[in-house]
Amino acid sequence: PDQENILFFGASGLGFGAFNIDTKKFTSYSSGTYKTSLGIKGNAYSLRCFDNKLWIGSSTGLHCYDYSLQLFEKKDLSSIANGSSLIATELMNVERNEKGKDERLWIFIPYKDGYIYDLVKNIILPIPSALKKFTAGDAGIFTMYIDNKNILWLGTNANGLVGYDIKKDIIITEKKYFFKEKEWVHGFFEDSKNNLWLCTYNGLFVMDSSRNKVLPVTAVNELIKTKNLSTTVVGITEDEYGKIWLTTDLSRKKNAAIIKLDVSKNTAAIVYNEHENANNNITTVDLRGISSNKKGKIFVVFRSENISWFNSNSTGKIIFKVLEREQGLNNTSIDQLLSDAEGNVWVNNSLGIAQYKTSQNIFTNYSLADYELNTTNNPFIYLSPNTGNFYIGQSNSFLILNKNSSPNNIDKANLLFNDFKIYNKSSTQKIKDGDKITLSYQQDMISVEFALLSYSNSSENTYTWKLEGLEKDWNVSKNNIATYNHLVPGKYTLLVKAANSNGDWKTVPIKLYIKITPPFYATWWFKLLVFLLISGIIWWLVQMRIKRIKDKFALRNSIASDLHDEIGSTLTSISILSNVSQQAIDKQPLQAKELMQQLSNQTKTIQQNMSDIVWSIRPDNEKTGNLLVRIREYAAQTLEPLQINTVIEAEDSLIDKILPMPYRKDILLICKEAINNIAKHANACSVKICFSHTKKDMVISITDDGIWKGNNSGTGTKTMQERAKVLGGQLSITTTQEGTSIVVIIPLP
Repeated sequence: PDQENILFFGASGLGFGAFNIDTKKFTSYSSGTYKTSLGIKGNAYSLRCFDNKLWIGSSTGLHCYDYSLQLFEKKDLSSIANGSSLIATELMNVERNEKGKDERLWIFIPYKDGYIYDLVKNIILPIPSALKKFTAGDAGIFTMYIDNKNILWLGTNANGLVGYDIKKDIIITEKKYFFKEKEWVHGFFEDSKNNLWLCTYNGLFVMDSSRNKVLPVTAVNELIKTKNLSTTVVGITEDEYGKIWLTTDLSRKKNAAIIKLDVSKNTAAIVYNEHENANNNITTVDLRGISSNKKGKIFVVFRSENISWFNSNSTGKIIFKVLEREQGLNNTSIDQLLSDAEGNVWVNNSLGIAQYKTSQNIFTNYSLADYELNTTNNPFIYLSPNTGNFYIGQSNSFLILNKNSSPNNIDKANLLFNDFKIYNKSSTQKIKDGDKITLSYQQDMISVEFALLSYSNSSENTYTWKLEGLEKDWNVSKNNIATYNHLVPGKYTLLVKAANSNGDWKTVPIKLYIKITPPFYATWWFKLLVFLLISGIIWWLVQMRIKRIKDKFALRNSIASDLHDEIGSTLTSISILSNVSQQAIDKQPLQAKELMQQLSNQTKTIQQNMSDIVWSIRPDNEKTGNLLVRIREYAAQTLEPLQINTVIEAEDSLIDKILPMPYRKDILLICKEAINNIAKHANACSVKICFSHTKKDMVISITDDGIWKGNNSGTGTKTMQERAKVLGGQLSITTTQEGTSIVVIIPLP
């Protein structure tokens, strides 16, 4: 047993039950709950009472009933049923209290009577005798309302509008207004200026704060008439600007509509009618309630479809924002729509009642199966103007939802991470709030499971989460698993918050830091390396371009220098010889003949030098084999007339070696100079010119078997050494009794 002397027991296949030891009565809880939300389904195998809580182990998991989290307080009305079952309470109103408390609740039970329930003494009182005839079972009451003057107003069919002053215990009006068929009052609304608005089957009417007379709202009623709208006003509300909004229902030949009334200007306008359905994604026009939350939003019920809202400052055609299953609403068969002081919206439906929290954009459902609501479809809801408590009509009872009495223990409940999966495979590492997880780019599909350890009706726990770095908006769901696919490399933060079944939010989120590393080719260091590499290649290409340009200028300068040094001086000599020979022809013919011979030799030299320059710069002479051919031709011209046997050979690997133009030119000139020296000074019988190479160098050896008569320090020798040095190599001359050997070693290009 628990502290209230209730003995609980499990029943296989039937859930669980309770036995009140004091009253000796059994209660079955096979699909319902005990006093508050348990959500028990299946078999209850184990029950334990400790720490002022009832713990239930069932086939569907662990459940807990916490006495401190009671939502609904049940008030029993079975004593007036006389053994039969009462129809659900439809109309309730609390007397206005100067102290702001709820003391007496007026209720009406269809086909039974009206009653007063003393909320302080928990007893049922009869209706005052002056009012008795208007609340009897056949009185036909459509609606009931107690205004701020504590006048009870009834809308009836036989007596029309009935007013009863509770303090004076007198009827102030009867059978004066709205007693004819199709004119009956079926709804009341009191605005911020204490005007009492009457919703009838024949338009809208109003009583000012004095309550002396009833006047038609001409601006609205004329608009209804001229626009062929339904005359039945089914909903009315006042926004924060003092504007009145009302809805009319759909009749066979009349249109349903939403009308806005500016009381100060006495003007009315249609802001929505059934002809605008396609533009607002509304497929039905079964308009019901309308309510302003006094915080910028006006909510409307489209029965059997959804709840929608629009901005109260909307001008022209309104645009609806639809609320339905995506926000957690479990049923759309709605009759009532109320707004509380916090701006939240409450509705009834065929599964119970539901609250929509505007700040979280989520519904909390208080369903028949999971709360202490009986099977009453669309239970009547009344909001007390004194305390803000909700009263819910039930069969044989009514419930009180005291929003301020139950402590909010949500911050004591643990919200934790339960599992972390990569490609649906659970991680071996347990995760907790604040953990940092590093994944590779190939681990881009993850799911995170979290849980709120609030056991009272845990199936109604609500979760909201957001993955910062990917999402801007929060996800809201009863589901407790967040799944993400194809996450790109980067840093993310998963934030998770939760609300218990009461709709109380644990506002401080738990966090999980997730880092997905990119592939190496997407890392900053690799990108930097590639950038540097590309920059280096570009720099190298630019340098090569600059070098080629410099080489072209150097080639031009070299050609110009060669033309100047080798051709220019020879031309000057030819010019001098020509002038001198002309002068000596007549006076000294022998000398002139000698000069002419020199002139011929000089001309041949120019021709040879020009031929060498042209040959060296031609691109089709770039191979070593072409150089060997040129040297062989020159050796044949120079040495063969002197009966000097010449052998020129080269290693096969050098034949196709590409030689830059400076190499070709300087090697050719070195060889020509050596051949000239052999022809002039060696008195040789044979010459061997050999081209070979090492790993880094090309080796050219020129060997003869003559006796050197020249000078190793002469101009020709110095020229050869300078040319070898220009190519980065060196030249050496060795003279023996067997002959002379010239060896040139230059780096391979």
